Amino acid sequence: MSIEYGNFKDEVAKRQGKTRAATYGKVWDVLFGLKADEASKSASVSSVPKAAEVSTDGLKVAYGGVVLDAENRVLLREPARHFDGYVWTFPKGQPDKDKPETPEQVALREVKEETGYKAKITRPLPGSFAGGTTVNRYFLMVPAGAPGKFDKETASIRWATFDEAADLIAQTTNAKGRERDLAVLAAARAACHARSAGRDETSGQ
Repeated sequence: MSIEYGNFKDEVAKRQGKTRAATYGKVWDVLFGLKADEASKSASVSSVPKAAEVSTDGLKVAYGGVVLDAENRVLLREPARHFDGYVWTFPKGQPDKDKPETPEQVALREVKEETGYKAKITRPLPGSFAGGTTVNRYFLMVPAGAPGKFDKETASIRWATFDEAADLIAQTTNAKGRERDLAVLAAARAACHARSAGRDETSGQ
């Protein structure tokens, strides 16, 4: 059975419960919009949905990483004292004021500082994602070695499947930040599915 917006929440509710259906419904709304016609609702699995570009007027730009391991689990961090209402989120931050940095350097530094992991960028995650005070851009990454110590801004880190990550992020009480992080998670998941589909098509030739 194909899943379109009209039956998306019902199908998720049947299979995974009403709470997760509500969470995924918000992700669908944020990432794809609800003004597309019927043809656009059934997007190809081989195409990566692109998040809407967000104006940076009045907002600073921050850069972060979505780190994925070999099992396609996502690395999340728990901010110390659940700062600003964030329970689980992605590592990110702003450029260093004392030295020039590229977006890639900022993202890699923030991942190392906030999770303890050195990482390697595989590709940018399409789109910009607005939070409460910043516009955020992310890179897909893989870990490069064992983790070290993370900074005092992080209470703990954990690896989670995409479904687990959605439930963890949903615990965040900062509504704007929760909406953004769920959209980032959905975009990362779509990118992984597209990559897998591409490998399958190549191996089948």
